[in-house]
Amino acid sequence: MDWLAPSLSLLVAIGLLVARSLPSSDAAERPPKPSWIAIGIGIGTAAILAIVAFVLRSDHQELADGLLYAAIGVVFMALMAFLEPGKTGAYERIIPLAIALGVFALFDQKGMKSAAPAVLGLVFGSGLSAVWFRFAAGCRWPSDAAWWLAAVGSANLLGAIGVGGKSALAGSSVGLVVIVAAVLGIGLGQFLPGKRAAGGVVFAVVAALGLWIVAKKHLFLIDIFWIGLLSIAAALAVAYLLGSDDSEPQPSPSSFLLSSIIWVAAATIAFGMLKGYGMAVGLVVGAAALAALGSTKGLLTMGPLFGLTAYRLFREQHTDSSRAFDIGQHYAMIGILIGLLLVLLLFDWARERTHRGSATAAAGVLLGVAGLGGLLASLVLLGPKGTVGLLVGIGLAPALAGWRGSRDTGALACAVGLLAAAAFAYGPLDPYLSLEREAKTKLLLWTVGIVLGLGAMVRALAGPMRQERG
Repeated sequence: MDWLAPSLSLLVAIGLLVARSLPSSDAAERPPKPSWIAIGIGIGTAAILAIVAFVLRSDHQELADGLLYAAIGVVFMALMAFLEPGKTGAYERIIPLAIALGVFALFDQKGMKSAAPAVLGLVFGSGLSAVWFRFAAGCRWPSDAAWWLAAVGSANLLGAIGVGGKSALAGSSVGLVVIVAAVLGIGLGQFLPGKRAAGGVVFAVVAALGLWIVAKKHLFLIDIFWIGLLSIAAALAVAYLLGSDDSEPQPSPSSFLLSSIIWVAAATIAFGMLKGYGMAVGLVVGAAALAALGSTKGLLTMGPLFGLTAYRLFREQHTDSSRAFDIGQHYAMIGILIGLLLVLLLFDWARERTHRGSATAAAGVLLGVAGLGGLLASLVLLGPKGTVGLLVGIGLAPALAGWRGSRDTGALACAVGLLAAAAFAYGPLDPYLSLEREAKTKLLLWTVGIVLGLGAMVRALAGPMRQERG
């Protein structure tokens, strides 16, 4: 029965793809489908990852599994980019979630506890390639699919580690419930006065009923229901605070800050009930609720919760390193700043392109390589204290992007990709974390030189950044 929830989700997705011509009040033109050059670069990257995984399989099984699933994630994002329609529709925010949930048919309940490298690799490949498809080809579905994979994958992994049994696929079960609730909320909301508000009420009622059934009759953990109810209430409050994505005037920075605090508070309560497992379940429900309400700005305020959930997962994998965190340490503070910089630099560069073409696409690949190289070098240079600070900074970055006026989940996709990359790469890099000062100095110089060289190539290919505000 491990495949049941993902398979049902795929059936929902197929139905929505057939019905996606349903008119929507916010219908608008989308950029054309990605060129075959963009798709080809994505498939080529996946092929390279798969080849490396095959070479490493005999000596480094976990690393090979992660890279193989990263390749699967890249191919999946290419598929999402290809499937995305040319116009928005009523169910546009839900279709990529329903399709993405189907990916978890690849995993089973018994093996989920040891599947962390595969899940982290999947999220890493999906997140970073989603950002590339978003800004090289103008696609939005990959970004939404990437953060959803991160949320559901975290709930499955933490459920397997914390409770076991059917909780090993709790993210998939809860994810199916909120997807069905979102479909009904959006669909019925089209025919009720106050479409957005009415749809939100329908979603809340259906999701609450479904969560009670899953918690009571399937997972046998009633706390799942209460955590889900709390997350729905938090999502409604955040959506009210921030308004719709096209509302004017834009919400104040204090509204974004308050919204992030609401999510951290909800996560704290969920942690008190079911530890990291509860936080991840709340993340799944809250993110789906905001997607159903069409609140991109609300999703960006969940960045800290994505970061906290990644931290809990990192702590389960590397207990000694996570205990080393101390906000007063210089390395921790540097890690926070580098985490913020990595996400915002990649996101700002991509957002401020005035031209999309093969040169810009190639530049995006080089910039991604530079960003990933900087992340890996930071793990080695900063050590355990700096690494956990790095996770905190990456988690804060999407919220900061929202405070600055972003209406795009690209920053969130970039963040979950980098979070997964950090958690996945830390284990294989462990032998290099205790390098002598002289070796670290040489690594720093080489990293700076390589990143500057790649940056010069990016500038030559795509030109300087030009500010676009819309």
